Amino acid sequence: MINKIYRLQNTDSLAKIFKANKKLPSIRMPKIFEEHFFLNIQNEIDKIKFKKNEQLMEARFQYALLPSLDKLLNSKECLQLFSFIIRKKILKCSGKLYSFGWKDYTLLHDEMMEKPGYDVIVDLSAWDDACGGYVTYSDGMGDSNKLSSSPNTLTLAFRGKKMQKYIKYVNNKAGKKKRYLYMGKLF
Repeated sequence: MINKIYRLQNTDSLAKIFKANKKLPSIRMPKIFEEHFFLNIQNEIDKIKFKKNEQLMEARFQYALLPSLDKLLNSKECLQLFSFIIRKKILKCSGKLYSFGWKDYTLLHDEMMEKPGYDVIVDLSAWDDACGGYVTYSDGMGDSNKLSSSPNTLTLAFRGKKMQKYIKYVNNKAGKKKRYLYMGKLF
């Protein structure tokens, strides 16, 4: 289910890419899943019932569980790949599927700082960044890294002590389109 290019890839080169950005160690892996698996996930998303986030002072979005992707990301193959890339033993991936449409967002809050850790983000939809809705990592000091939309792309990132992430407000250009992101943490 993982694209064979990542199964055959020299993990030393992936680890070097991950560590290359000192402010935000990260790697983006396009075409992470084989095409048939990615299409099955998209079909599964169409049938999911999402719950609304009710804390509007912090964020507005919908979320759900995505068992098929959870199962794959927790497979021995994926956990081993993550471990090789970040050079740390990973035992578990835990996350949710998020849906962002017009007027949806997340905010940065000093009171709600995430602890440093490893993020996994899987982009599950074709999306125009002009609509907003992209993931941004910010250190609170003016430096930020925007993750442009790219369907079937997995991003691994290490958030240091001051680094936080948020989802840019989705503007009216989105219309009725939805952006689907699986976001989780590695343990």
